Amino acid sequence: MTQNEKSVKRDKFAIMLNILNLARTPIKRTQILYRANINFYQLTRYLDLLIKVGMIEEKDSPTRNYRTTEKGLEFIKMFEPKAEVIEYEQQTSSKLLQLK
Repeated sequence: MTQNEKSVKRDKFAIMLNILNLARTPIKRTQILYRANINFYQLTRYLDLLIKVGMIEEKDSPTRNYRTTEKGLEFIKMFEPKAEVIEYEQQTSSKLLQLK
């Protein structure tokens, strides 16, 4: 990954898709934090939102973990291909701006 690719910010949509993909199998909060490369404040906000809209469920047995629900899986199916196009367009536009 080059320095230019690192500087491209992910949008909220991409972060939510990333969290939903990570939680396809039960995952702990700290694992999401590190694998999604977000801070604790962002993690709390996104998990609260995804739980509230029913895309992630929280389980407490045997330890607290999170898992993507059927609704979340449908969201991934519908929007993941579009997110890849958006990401490509963002990378292309940032490269064009650097040429100026």
